[in-house]
Order: sequence, then C-alpha cells, then structure tokens
Amino acid sequence: MALAVFYTLTLAQAATLSRYPYLQNVASDQATVMWATLESGSGSVRYSLDQKTWRTVTARIRAFLPAQTGLVFTFYQYEADLSPLSPATDYYYQVLVDGAGIADGTGTIIQPIRFRTAGPGPFNYLAFGDSGINSTEQRTLAAMMMREPNVSLVVHTGDIAYLHGTFQEFQSNHSDIYGNSSPSLNGNMMRSLPFFLTPGNHEYYTPDWTLFPYLSLHSFPKEGVPAADANYYYSFDWSNAHFVSLDANLKESFEPNEQWKVRAVTPLTSAINGDGYMLKWLEQDLAGSRKFWRIVFFHQSPYAGGNNASDPAGKAFRDYIAPILDRHEVPLAMNGHEHSYQRSKPIRNHLAVAAGEGTVYITTGGGGYALYPLTPPSLVGDVSAYAEKVFHYMRVEVQPYQTTVRAIRIDGKEIDRLTLAPKPRVDAAVNAASFTPALSPGSLFSIFGRYLAADEGQAQSLPLPTQFPGMGVTLNGYPLPLLYVSSTQINAQLPFDMKGAATLRVTTSNGLSEIPVNIADVAPAIFVASTDQGQFPAVLHADGTLVSPSAPAKTGEVVLIFLTGLGQVNGQITCGQAAPASPPLTVTAQVQVEIGSGSRLSPEFAGLAPGFAGLYQVNVQVPPLAGGNHTLRIIAAGSSSNPVTLAVASASQ
Repeated sequence: MALAVFYTLTLAQAATLSRYPYLQNVASDQATVMWATLESGSGSVRYSLDQKTWRTVTARIRAFLPAQTGLVFTFYQYEADLSPLSPATDYYYQVLVDGAGIADGTGTIIQPIRFRTAGPGPFNYLAFGDSGINSTEQRTLAAMMMREPNVSLVVHTGDIAYLHGTFQEFQSNHSDIYGNSSPSLNGNMMRSLPFFLTPGNHEYYTPDWTLFPYLSLHSFPKEGVPAADANYYYSFDWSNAHFVSLDANLKESFEPNEQWKVRAVTPLTSAINGDGYMLKWLEQDLAGSRKFWRIVFFHQSPYAGGNNASDPAGKAFRDYIAPILDRHEVPLAMNGHEHSYQRSKPIRNHLAVAAGEGTVYITTGGGGYALYPLTPPSLVGDVSAYAEKVFHYMRVEVQPYQTTVRAIRIDGKEIDRLTLAPKPRVDAAVNAASFTPALSPGSLFSIFGRYLAADEGQAQSLPLPTQFPGMGVTLNGYPLPLLYVSSTQINAQLPFDMKGAATLRVTTSNGLSEIPVNIADVAPAIFVASTDQGQFPAVLHADGTLVSPSAPAKTGEVVLIFLTGLGQVNGQITCGQAAPASPPLTVTAQVQVEIGSGSRLSPEFAGLAPGFAGLYQVNVQVPPLAGGNHTLRIIAAGSSSNPVTLAVASASQ
C-alpha cells in the first residue's frame, strides 16, 4: 500500500500533453520514444523488463515556435533513446517531465507502455498508404488494424498528412488517429508499435515546399546515411528481413500557379543530377545485406495504372531505382500514390517474368483518401496481376523461407493473397581461401548464390553440423559439414574420400539448386586474416600472434602457415570432425614452401591443424633473408598456392 501511495504522489501531472508518446527506430538493441507537451521541462523515460527494476534516460528537448510550425502555440518535443536493449524482448516504458507523469486525453496519468524489440523468428507487419485525410474510411481502417493480432511494426508508403504535410495535418490526420491521446477510448498503435514511414509528394507541399514537419516529427535509422539526408531515406533489419525506405519524389517543372508539384530538390533529383547520394547509398546498402528478405518501400508507383501512371517520378524510378532492385534481387517492393490496391507480376528489366525471378510491386494506396480509377494502365505494358479500386490495408506475414502478403478490404474481406517462396540459386562454389574454382578433398570451400539459407548462422561446436534450419548441402548425395550459412554464402567442408566430377546441391524448404564441381587431388590456398591494420596472410609466430609488418618473421624462427586444399591425409578422419593433436594427421601429398626467390624448403610439418575442421597447417623455418617483404607460396604435389606477402625482419630488428 505504501508503494502504491508513493507511486501516485510522485507521478502527479507536470505538463500538458500535445502529442501522445510514440515509438520510433525500434531495433534489436534500441528504441526511441518521442512525445510533445505545451510546457517546457526536463523530460525523461524510465524503462523496465518487469516494472520493478527501472532504468531512466534523459530526453532531448526541442522547442517549436509558431513561426516555424504555423500553429498558434509553442510546443516542446522530447526524444529519448533506450539502449542497450535485448533482442525479442518485452519492455515497459513511461514518459516523465520534471520527474512526474503526464495525463492523457482523459486526464489519466499515462501508465507504463509495453513494446517488443526486434529479434529472430517469424513476424508480421502492416502496410498502407495515402491515408492522412481524417476520413471515415481512414478511421475505420485504423480501428481494424488495431485489432490485428501479433503485429511487430507498421510501414507507411507515404502521403501521411494531406493536403500540405503541415504540423497541424500530421497531428489531426495521423497522430490523432493512430496514436490517439485517449487510447482507452479510441485505441493507439503508435505507442507500442514502431511506424516506419516514407515521404509522399503531399509531404512536400508545405508552405515553404520542404519536408520540415515530416523530418522534425520522426526519428528514423541514420546508420550509413549522409547527415544531410538523415530521415529522408534509411534502412533497418527486422529478423531475417532488410527494409529500405526511399524518398522517390522528384522535383518537377511547374508554373507559378501550379499547386500540386514537388518544388524541392529531393534526394532522387540530386542523385540523378550527380550531386546526391541516395542511389549510391541504395546500391551499397543492398549489397551489404545478407538478409534473406529485402523489402523496399517508397511512395511513387512505377508499375501501376491510374491517375499517376504518367508521372515523371514513376519514370525516374524505372530508369534509376528499379535497375538497382533488379541487380540485388529484391523480391518485394511496396508503394502508394495510386489510390487503389494493385499487385504486379514479378518484374525484371520492366518486363513480367516467372515467379521468383523478379520484384513484385504492391501498390497500397487505399488508406483513407478518395480512391482513384485504375486507368490509364501502366506505361510499361501488361504487368498487372491484380487490381481493385478499394480502401484497404496490407498484412504481411514473414516466415523464414516464405512471406505471405494479404490485402484486407475495408469490409474485412481478404481480396488478394500472394506467397513468396524463392527457391535457392547456387551461382558458384570456390576455394575458401583463393576464391577460385580449385577444390580438393577435405578442403574448405564457399558457395555463393541467393536464398541459400533463411538466417545467418555459424557452427558453434565440433563436429560441424550438416544442417541449419530448413536447409542443407550435399555432394553426390553426401551431407556436407557446414561452418557458416546466410542467404548469399555458405562455408562448408568437402569429404576426404571424394575426387573428380561431382554434383553440389543446396536444398531449402522452397526447393533445390545444383551445379557441377570438380575435385582435384590438391588445391593449396593460403588464408588471409583481416585486422584493424589491414589484411595479412594467416601466418603466425610460435606464440600465436600474427606475422605483420609491425611484427615481422625473423630468420631462423618457425612460423605457422594456415591454408586449405592440401588434400588427403595419412590416417582416418571424417569431414566435419576436429583434427587430432596426438598424433597429428599429415598430408599424403609432397609439400614444399617457397619464400622469396630462393630454393624451395621442406616444412617441419604439413597436415591438419589440430582442433579444427578442414584447416591445414604448414610449419616452416624462415631461411636467411634480407629484411622486407617476400613472396610466400605453398607447393603441393606440384600445384602452387596463391602468392602472399610475408614480412621478414631486418638484421637490426
């Protein structure tokens, strides 16, 4: 009872709420909480796992004056970052001003709010666009979405605050609907679900033709994005999906009396002109992701029919952005702009292709604003798979190997469903050290392709596993031990007793892909180690430290060279098992070491590295050499490894 009294007294209202607390930028290890009040104060957020033990973080505060916002009052916006958090974990948070709680629209102090961080495993998200007009249809759809179970996040495809993207319109047409200040009466998604947005053309129609309200009211991921472009575009990961939000608006030519034209120099405009970063960033961002699912969302509708079919921004997307999505095999893109529901056939190079070979574009622009006709058709021809002039939202259910996209009409009926289940595709199998096609018995090798494994995973113990969830690799039907798997790469070990032509197969829940490989007697290749100082060959001193220019090898010392591809060994061992230390297993092939231009040396040991699977080790004494860099090669049965540079100490070192 005493605790309850203390709690009530200390949380007496201290400020007048003008925007209910809402989540932003939720990830596996962090979250941001934002809110606004009419009075200035010291803002903070306390958060907890169990509502017993709390941590408190200070919020940043920013004043917004009437001259900036067009409102008749000043408001104070608070922003607090909660970090570090644990993945896939429920947390509670509560906002405070001057150490006291804040009342909602009913006069009730806002109690701790629960949310969940991103983490591994299946998840669901909602998507919609062209909503922000405060219509009956928008409110009906909002109420339906609030009843959707097991939702992790919300994606908005733009035109959030009609008609001019002002502070007032963001409040009345967006925040008051999805983040209502009286949640007990009207529901509230934004307090417990992160909304990830993309700007529509109407967000640019502000009095000064900028995105100032949109940029000011939100906090999106900023990692990797140039500071000048922060919040315009961004990316984030959720489970095994990589999401990308793009600002696909384009500056348009206009007459002085034309109202509905984007007049700002947008990130896409700058990128096309050669002085912006968004297109380069997009290329690098997608290339750097190893997630199974890549989902891109934006506002413009490049492949849909309707009022905006001939928009210049749609053509710019097709010319500059679609080729990047093609190159990086994005399976799903979501947009708005056309006020309807439309689903394209899989598209690649602006043509309809077979399932799994292109990007499916979902137009979800029926979030509440007046609907548009479905004609005229798309300028690129017959790429439509389904279209309906209808108010709706999307429920997207992401599983490890399958994603189901469902369109829900305003009457609650599911009008369209698509399941994406991309089959694996193997492009190449290469030596893990040299990245050439040269393979040999017992060696480590890498498989490159797409949709190879749903999640990134690494073997945690020996012997190595032959399967990860939903996938496996075989060679002529023999299950191979796996060191590492991801959607684009697999590292595995070959059997010791297999040579010649063979068939390599990757199998997932969605199907299989196979390629022919050839296994030679030997295929020596020295590994390279990456360090903060650069990349150096995997050559160690006897004490286990790396040989490098700052720690060169010395004449007379024995160095340990680590490589793969030395082939079969004397003794019995199954691939995937740790090599024994006593006695160690030596290779059957004759091995020599060449350092510099001198004669070839006989190693003290050439065999499997004890305690490892598929890793070979060659120990050799460094001959008398002048100080400096010398070329190092391993020759096995007459086949030479990749050349690497060995740093050797001078006599004075």
